[in-house]
Amino acid sequence: MSGFSDTYHNLFLDSVLGTGGTIYASAHTADPGGTGASEIDAGIIPRAAVANSAGMWPAASGGEKSNGLDIAFGEAVGGSGVLATVTHLGFWTAVSG
Repeated sequence: MSGFSDTYHNLFLDSVLGTGGTIYASAHTADPGGTGASEIDAGIIPRAAVANSAGMWPAASGGEKSNGLDIAFGEAVGGSGVLATVTHLGFWTAVSG
């Protein structure tokens, strides 16, 4: 987000990540944009449930937010056996859709 200070970025990020509940991470082979495009089929790599806690998402700094703990995806469970390169993650409020 250009045009905003790091302080504003920090406030925005902290208002979304680390506020409680559960969010779901999806694995993508290209930029998912706002639609979730290029998500690896959930039958192969299901979305990972991620605690939306302060421990998982420590306070933003310098306009950036990093996860404090690993995000663990389950083992791939199907597909053709061909490995895909995960290049992007998406974060969602639902386990599918």
